[in-house]
Amino acid sequence: MLDQDNNPCYKDPLEIYQTILETLKKSSTMTVQEDYPAWKAANFKSSMGKLLLIDQADYLTQHIFFDDNADDYDECIVDVRDVVTGK
Repeated sequence: MLDQDNNPCYKDPLEIYQTILETLKKSSTMTVQEDYPAWKAANFKSSMGKLLLIDQADYLTQHIFFDDNADDYDECIVDVRDVVTGK
């Protein structure tokens, strides 16, 4: 699926995760930018924030996430999900 600018748009967590891994193999780091208007329209719910997929069976990957709205509250801009379950 493509977005309005003809960029790939992935919805499946495993497809997203595979794309992230392929990107990281090429450059070792990655930047993710939120869709602030969508996050704001959703009353700042984390489910509309930046997606961070975690493979709980992967003990070799260290996730480092910097953001001024990354916290333990419901308004957290980081949507952390298990890559297998999607939850």
